[in-house]
Parts: sequence; structure tokens; C-alpha cells
Amino acid sequence: MEFLSEEILFALIDKELPIFDKKFKTIDFRKNGFSNEERILNRIIFENCRFDYLDLGFVTFENSLTFKHCVIKNGFFHSVHFKGDLIIENCIFEKETDFSCGEIYSSFTLLKTTFNQYVDFFDTFFNG
Repeated sequence: MEFLSEEILFALIDKELPIFDKKFKTIDFRKNGFSNEERILNRIIFENCRFDYLDLGFVTFENSLTFKHCVIKNGFFHSVHFKGDLIIENCIFEKETDFSCGEIYSSFTLLKTTFNQYVDFFDTFFNG
């Protein structure tokens, strides 16, 4: 499994190509300027990936976001709005994970996923 830079990652997302078998050190969707006014328009699929730090905080995903067989060491999903499906299958979240204050407008699938520490869904709105 090789490390992938943010630059290459966002080029793949821009083309709506799935991302397989990659490692990431730090991914921050707001900081990199990829988002359009903090909105991600593209469908995103991560499969068999590892994230040391994944920050999706304060972003709106207009399309589906999928994680399958991924390991997320540190995840920050605070105040994220998912207008498309959020799918998390067979993943591991190693540290505390914050999903608080977000909204899930479509379907939310959480299957065979392990949270090794506290996960916070406080004040998250599930509409799907």
C-alpha cells in the first residue's frame, strides 16, 4: 500500500475515480481548496485505504461518500452535511471520532465497523 498525496487524491476525486489500496497522512477537505464553498460535488469511494488523519469537518457532500475496508486512525467529521448516501462498511476507527452536529439527508449505512474508542453522534440529524 503506497502513500498518495492530497494533490493526486483530489485529482482522482475530481474525475470521480474510486480510490483503492492507498495510505494518506493528512487529508483536510477544507484546507486544500478542493471544496467549492465548502461543498464537495463529486461521488467519492475509498476502498481498502488507511488514513492517519481525515478531516471532513464543516463540509457538505452533495453526492455519496463511501468507505469500505478502511482504517481511520484519527477522524474528524464534525458538522458535516451528507446530502448523498454515507456508506461505512467493514472499517476501523482507531481513536475517538466526532460525527456531532452534522446532518445525513439520505441513507446512512454502517455495517461491520469497529470504533475502538468513543464515537460522538451528539446532535446529528438523521433524515434518511
